[in-house]
Amino acid sequence: MLSRSSRTLSLLWKGFSNQHHDLFAKHVHQLSREDVPTITTPVYLQHKLKKLRRKLEAKDLEEIRQKTKQGNKRHPIITCKRPEFNCYLGHVLGKHDEVKLASAGWHHRKSAGDHFTIHRVTANPSILIPKEEVYEDDENSFEAHGVHPAVLRGLQEMGIRQPTLIQREAIPAILRKNNVLCSAETGSGKTLAYLVPILTALLGRRDGAAGGVSDKTGAPEVVILAPGRELVNQIGDVAQRLCSPGNVRVDILSGRKSVKVQDLRQDNFQVGAQLILVGATLPTEITDSLSGLVDEETLVNVTTPQLHRLLPHVQHKFLRLRSSSKAGALIETVKADANAGRPVMVFSNATPSCKWVAHFLAENNVSVTSLHGDLLLKDRRESYNRFSSGEATVLACTDLGSRGLDTTHVEHVVNFDFPHHMSDYIHRCGRVGRVGSTVDTCRVTNFVVTPPQVDLVQKIERAARQTKALPRVDANIARFLDERNQAKELEELGRKEPGTLHEDTPEEEQPAKNA
Repeated sequence: MLSRSSRTLSLLWKGFSNQHHDLFAKHVHQLSREDVPTITTPVYLQHKLKKLRRKLEAKDLEEIRQKTKQGNKRHPIITCKRPEFNCYLGHVLGKHDEVKLASAGWHHRKSAGDHFTIHRVTANPSILIPKEEVYEDDENSFEAHGVHPAVLRGLQEMGIRQPTLIQREAIPAILRKNNVLCSAETGSGKTLAYLVPILTALLGRRDGAAGGVSDKTGAPEVVILAPGRELVNQIGDVAQRLCSPGNVRVDILSGRKSVKVQDLRQDNFQVGAQLILVGATLPTEITDSLSGLVDEETLVNVTTPQLHRLLPHVQHKFLRLRSSSKAGALIETVKADANAGRPVMVFSNATPSCKWVAHFLAENNVSVTSLHGDLLLKDRRESYNRFSSGEATVLACTDLGSRGLDTTHVEHVVNFDFPHHMSDYIHRCGRVGRVGSTVDTCRVTNFVVTPPQVDLVQKIERAARQTKALPRVDANIARFLDERNQAKELEELGRKEPGTLHEDTPEEEQPAKNA
């Protein structure tokens, strides 16, 4: 219990506190009614602060832009030994931005051991969106393009239900009897793109739909020219399978000149013959070369967006090596696939190198066969059949095996000798990732050794980073045309080109030239 004096002191303190609070509140109220002076920033500092604020905002915005331009790091397009050169999906280059290449320093000898990989980013662009059911009135069906019923049955027997992109564009153009220049990426179905409409037109004439059959007994109505014996046999086989229900005769001529070939050279064709040119590489001045054969106004150009571009569904790996390291890298690259039974094609630039590769792999217990120009025709057929049937896992070959052959079972291409020209690289890579392939992990591995090879690799890498078409695809075509013109000039002067084989030499004894 508080004493009397304590209670008195407490009451006095409460009274003083209340009085002090009232005075303080009154003073604050008076201040609120008067103008209170404020501390302001000098004008010259305000301008500096605004400038600094804008600079910081611009820096933040640029950081956001740079992160956006770098793309999505969960989806790499190019990965390198040095991560600073990686490129990701969505990466954007400005108009004046420098293209930084992982292979920029590969001319230096110390770059040996460096590598980079261009990854697969999409499915095969040649294939239209697959459907569970394809109806006759569907614009993406063969029936919608007026394909002959006999050819349709042949397609069904081959398990083909829906046209690819180039087939959808080329078939109606050819059926309209246009002169057609058909160009599309490798493995896109170009063979059927011209065989289907050609056979449809032939069978239509036989049915009496357009003018009847040829009035010259035994005269061919269609002539198909191809650059290699293996490709000729392949085209002939596909044509036989397509038209067997329609009873169209297919003959295959290859090798040395014969009486039959001489007959074809006679001027017994109709003046208005239809011309169809098909390829995976298109020379830039092709129309000038055709000026003396067809009217440019009658030439219809049918192509696809992926022409002369890297296949986006195939992985490309580039290894910078010393020449002495190629053998070890070859065994390391091929052995795992061979042991797993995955078919591999190993390309060389010349026959001696191809022979060495085959011998080296065989010594290391790899099931290998070879395909090159020194082989006789029957040996080439046997060798390729061993590989296509699966008896041999690895095919060591020159560019003889790079053009047109349908290698849907191949999973891996190895460029033991990196090619000299861009078109050769396109055709070699085209042995994998073809329409009809059931493999989703197709890839290409490249051994890069010499300075000219580095130059070509840098062009490929630059095109991949800029998502552009590959440059100078027709460089070797121009060189070939120059050589052919020189040979013609020599022939006109009464000289004979060195190395020309005699016409009477049997085809089995003639090795392929330029292989």
